[in-house]
Amino acid sequence: MANLVVNCNHWIGYHIVNKLMEEDCVVEGLVNPDMDETLIDFFGRNSNFKLYYDVSQLEYDSCIIIGKYKERNQIRAKRTFWILPEQNNRISKDIQIIPNLLFGEWMPMNEEGCYNGEQFIPFDSEEFTKNAIDIKEFAKALHDWLNTSQLPNMIAIPREKKGDIGGDYINRLFLEKNVKKNRVEEVLKHYRQYKSLYHQ
Repeated sequence: MANLVVNCNHWIGYHIVNKLMEEDCVVEGLVNPDMDETLIDFFGRNSNFKLYYDVSQLEYDSCIIIGKYKERNQIRAKRTFWILPEQNNRISKDIQIIPNLLFGEWMPMNEEGCYNGEQFIPFDSEEFTKNAIDIKEFAKALHDWLNTSQLPNMIAIPREKKGDIGGDYINRLFLEKNVKKNRVEEVLKHYRQYKSLYHQ
């Protein structure tokens, strides 16, 4: 069975699809036509990947939703992971993942920093240094969670309370300062190369 990524043209969805394909998973991407579809052109050709503009009638091993999605009840999946769910969209049986601050290629940004929702966070700020998580590390963690049978209904990063899933593993998502600095330089290089395609 396939894994469905809803809002695959979101910058977070883009990285998750690529990670799953890298791991040789079968992936279906559901495009949100209300979002910019530029990133679709950057998905590599892969026989394990298909794009859809409405919900397929298949049943999925897992469904990963990024952000808003109104048609949740139409998806048939053994487990659903909802990244950044809105308060009124949360469904108790879904695994909700709430990362504080993700960063990586294609995120809304400029040369000085990135946006977390409406909030602008400079790369040289304490908040970014302490809280930012590389999207590639997050996608690796998510891939592992897809293959973990016992998960709580909420994964908050950083952890809101002791006892949340994989404390040590979540802590490893927070890169050392020099590693994070190198990743920011990589992301900035990508931003400069594709600046006209980025959203600020």
